[in-house]
Amino acid sequence: MRENILYLLMTAALMSMFMSGVITVVNTGMETGIIQRWMRAFCIAFPSAFIALLIVRPIARLLTRALIRN
Repeated sequence: MRENILYLLMTAALMSMFMSGVITVVNTGMETGIIQRWMRAFCIAFPSAFIALLIVRPIARLLTRALIRN
């Protein structure tokens, strides 16, 4: 159980770090204050990603198993 939660935390952290960085650069460019804007976006994205993984992971597992069986 602890391994699953740690896996979800690491996945949420890495994906939200990457995505918030990309979206911040696309929306605001590489200007002064990019790190602060990126970290602000990450602080919003990380808990959102973790909650989304908690909800979506079981659904994704069911869909994956259904697709593999057919």
